[in-house]
Amino acid sequence: ALLAAVASTAIALQAATLEPIRESCNISAGDKAGTLRLQTDNGDCLEHRHCGSNMRDVPSSRFTGIGVSDFANQGAHLTATLAAEAGTFSCTGTIKDGELSGNAVFTPDQAFVARMEKMGFSGYDSEKLLAYALFDVQSGWAQSLKEMGIHDMNADNLIALRIFHVDTAYVHSITALGYALPTADQLI
Repeated sequence: ALLAAVASTAIALQAATLEPIRESCNISAGDKAGTLRLQTDNGDCLEHRHCGSNMRDVPSSRFTGIGVSDFANQGAHLTATLAAEAGTFSCTGTIKDGELSGNAVFTPDQAFVARMEKMGFSGYDSEKLLAYALFDVQSGWAQSLKEMGIHDMNADNLIALRIFHVDTAYVHSITALGYALPTADQLI
C-alpha cells in the first residue's frame, strides 16, 4: 500500500509539471503534396527571425479545421488542431498571404505519460511531449518495439526511432537477413 501511495504521488508530481505550451504559430502548405508546414516560435529572441522556433512538415490528414484550400481565404479566422496521444496542439489565427498565423497552445496528455511510465519510460516535460505529438509517437508503437526485445529505448531516443520510421516490420526485415536483434541506438 505504501509503494502504491508513493507511486501515485510521484505520478501526480510529474503531472503537475506538465504545463501547456503557448507560442506563436504559422501553418502553410508543405513542400510535399499532402503536408502542411507548421512553424512555432516561443518568442525567446526579439531581433533574429526564427530564433527559438521549430518547423516541421506534417501530413495534412493529422489536422482538423484546416485544409490547403483554406489558404486562399484571405482574412478567414481558423483553428487548426492536431490531436495526438501525447497531447493536443491548436493554432488559432487568421489567414494572411497564404498562411495561418496566430497563437498556439499545446496541452500535454497526462494519461499518456502515465501509460509510458508504466512501460518504463520517464523524464517527460511539455516540450518533449510536443515533439511526441508532432512526430506521432504512440504508446502502442513503443510497446510493440519493447515487446520485440529492442534494448536501450528511452524517452529521448523514441523520437529518433519514430523520425527514422522504425517499426516491427523494419526490425523483422533486419533480423530476417540473419543479423542479431539491434539495440535502439543501432536502429537510429
